[in-house]
Amino acid sequence: MPLVARKWRPGQFVIFMIHPRGERVPMSVAIVNGSNIGMFIKKLGKTSIQLYNEFRVGDRLLALAGLLESLSS
Repeated sequence: MPLVARKWRPGQFVIFMIHPRGERVPMSVAIVNGSNIGMFIKKLGKTSIQLYNEFRVGDRLLALAGLLESLSS
């Protein structure tokens, strides 16, 4: 992901999956730091609750796709 992350900016959207049979979740990029991106995730639905309960900072996601335009575009 390092080459891709260089193009990302806070406020843009990516889509990720946490496991092969999971849903595709759009999420806003909050922080870009080198090859890492950060997102603020609110416990709102099935996947975000699973992320909160099972994942920790630095864990890897199954798939990440983007870059989607920001809502303000």
